Amino acid sequence: MQPDHTENAFLFNLLDVSKNTGITLTDSLAMLPQNSVSTLVFANEKAYYFSVNEIDRDQVIDYAKRKNVEVTEIEKWLKQNLSYEVNLD
Repeated sequence: MQPDHTENAFLFNLLDVSKNTGITLTDSLAMLPQNSVSTLVFANEKAYYFSVNEIDRDQVIDYAKRKNVEVTEIEKWLKQNLSYEVNLD
């Protein structure tokens, strides 16, 4: 599972998803129609499924730096995966 739904915007632009499938993104980056799904699949004989566990603040800071976005933006989108509390108000 890819918990960072902001990557949907990148993939939709890259693949011209709306034009090719009719699927659109909401403001919260959910897909419409609601039964639409997306996934990143990497073909490798040693590949395996895994889930993202809780993310620590140092990981959020590093991820924000690599995406060139503010830490608060990452915390907004990954709040359910954080190992610490954030107040986004």
